[in-house]
Amino acid sequence: MCNQEQTTAARMEALFKRFYRPLYLYALTFLRDEDQAKDITGGVFQTVWEMLREGSLAPDTRQTVGFLYTTVRRRCLDKLRHDQVMDRYTHLQEATAPLGTEEEVMDFERRIEQVKDVIELLPEPEKSILKCTYYKKMTYKETAELLHTSVNMIHKRMSKVFRMMREKLKKEYE
Repeated sequence: MCNQEQTTAARMEALFKRFYRPLYLYALTFLRDEDQAKDITGGVFQTVWEMLREGSLAPDTRQTVGFLYTTVRRRCLDKLRHDQVMDRYTHLQEATAPLGTEEEVMDFERRIEQVKDVIELLPEPEKSILKCTYYKKMTYKETAELLHTSVNMIHKRMSKVFRMMREKLKKEYE
């Protein structure tokens, strides 16, 4: 090992010894799971180690300490968001599990037809935007480029589409 690598390793070890426990406890306040907090904290130190070796992060500075805490917080929040998405996906999977009775299948098909009918009643360009994003699985950016408009406008129009569909379908199920 060259002298610079030894110095970097020593600085990293000092950072680890000084900040691992406080960062682990910080992560634990978000996650409330010891293993996840350990994983996040260890991953942050791995990132810092790589950044120190590359020279993209200066050791022994306030910047490094701020980076450590900010990165732990962001990764914890990312983990929590990911867990929420996975929970929603699981619930969606359960809700869309194969239907049991013939009556349930018929009811499901009837509802699908109602949604399709409501989509056909939508005004342009809302109908085109919905078809691009859901039928053709295009991103909002791709849809905006195709329709020569901004991504922000696509977001606004999609909000309008969902509001209109909720109102029309709500009448069907009252």
